[in-house]
Amino acid sequence: MKWIKLFGLGTALMFISIVIAYTPPSHDNVVLVLNGSYTPPDHDNVILVLEAGAPAPPVDSCSCPSPAAEWHIDISDNCNITTDCDDNGFDVYFENGTAGDMVNVSAMIIADHFYLQDAGAGTIIHTDPDCYLNTS
Repeated sequence: MKWIKLFGLGTALMFISIVIAYTPPSHDNVVLVLNGSYTPPDHDNVILVLEAGAPAPPVDSCSCPSPAAEWHIDISDNCNITTDCDDNGFDVYFENGTAGDMVNVSAMIIADHFYLQDAGAGTIIHTDPDCYLNTS
């Protein structure tokens, strides 16, 4: 009977230890043991270093997204788009900008749809003879 009580207590302690989140005393690194899903060739565990890291680089609205994704071209960036872009399966948005802002397109852009939104009066989307906007 005592064994059953100890087993019950051990089970309760194990349950408590799973429920409570572990916060290491130092946030420089945390060791996680990966069982079942990944077995390193020569180690019992894998060390993942958690760092604040650098902020994400700013999105260049003038460049075709890679991998393909919704493309938001900010007219106020005054883009000169000269490289072809296959954005098939996604949409291209020409957006923002005020009077005098201009986007120059001299490339082939393939996308599902092209939209103009939130562009003020006097914004310009210039397409030269090499421009080809194609809906997929």
